[in-house]
Amino acid sequence: MIHTINISNETYNKLESLIQGFSDTPEKVINRLIDNFSPHQKPKNQNLKRRDYTKYIFNSHPYPKNRLVLMVLKQIVNDKQNMSFKELKSMFPKTIQGSFGVFDKFEEGSKAFNNQRRFFTKPEELIKLSDTNIAVCNQWGSGNIQKFINVAKKYNYKIDN
Repeated sequence: MIHTINISNETYNKLESLIQGFSDTPEKVINRLIDNFSPHQKPKNQNLKRRDYTKYIFNSHPYPKNRLVLMVLKQIVNDKQNMSFKELKSMFPKTIQGSFGVFDKFEEGSKAFNNQRRFFTKPEELIKLSDTNIAVCNQWGSGNIQKFINVAKKYNYKIDN
């Protein structure tokens, strides 16, 4: 039994032009579409995690997550003169960020510092402490930024989103 589905000439022409050069007929194209579609299944691109581009306000400026961390740490070090690596590490332990830590010691030309793409390493991005320079991790997402914000707020640094 053959059924007729009414579609506009415009839609039919689009369908026909898409299959030019192929051995398919509009009916075969429609059947493939039907075979690959399940009404209970979300389209594949909807299952993907979307990037979070939330901006946070610190000192009246909007920052993405990674720059927020950099700017807050710069402000803390500026406010608390002569801060050591150990002191800052006690405020912001590695567990806040995850595998890379919030920051790490940076010595220019050091072979030991091999995660340059995961840290802010331009000269103007490095932070000078009383005993060393540090590079701040730039790997921040919605899963770990809130931990950092909570600690910063504990030390009376205001961050809004």
